Amino acid sequence: MEHKFRFSTASNPHPALVRVRRNDWVRGEINVLKSYVEMLHHAQDDLLIISSYFFPNRLFRLRMQRAARRGVRLRVILAGVSDVQISRYAARYLYQWMLESGFEVYEYTRTVMHAKVATCDGAWMTIGSYNINNLSSSASIELNLDIREKSFVESVNEDLEGMIKNHCRQITLEKYSLKTNLFTRFVDWGAYTISRFLLFLFTYNLKQEKKA
Repeated sequence: MEHKFRFSTASNPHPALVRVRRNDWVRGEINVLKSYVEMLHHAQDDLLIISSYFFPNRLFRLRMQRAARRGVRLRVILAGVSDVQISRYAARYLYQWMLESGFEVYEYTRTVMHAKVATCDGAWMTIGSYNINNLSSSASIELNLDIREKSFVESVNEDLEGMIKNHCRQITLEKYSLKTNLFTRFVDWGAYTISRFLLFLFTYNLKQEKKA
């Protein structure tokens, strides 16, 4: 369901279309995930994703690749500093895949990052508590807002561009290759495998409790 609200600030006096989105494993709702899928499917020029704990499943990764193949500039900002270190190593395991798929990868280095935001074509965005992983998709209660108002989203994009410029480091395939070796790849693979197993175990237990 979509609702119209007015932003009352002087810088943005025009009405904006706002949609409340919820993922709720108890009720079987996956609306936040659907917003991300909609972005990946319809993006034409630019898609910017910020995710604190980034473990996309195979289908989500496939949708990302399809968007990049259509010519969408797909940028992903991940945590360069994390309060859950294993999650950082696990996300780093996907760097080579993302870079070879044509994505731009950045790490936010100023402090621990908990942002969960995505903007699409400078026209609409989603922001809230949803992380791109199976826990948020299938075993948590998450809430996001989708906002469609061009001037507002453009102002958000300006702030994000400044964040990229001043507080992020870009990871290129060349830099990644120089900084990784067999040992670091093994550590990242181990962190990724353990994280996926723990997420599967946790979501499986919650689903069994729901059935009971």
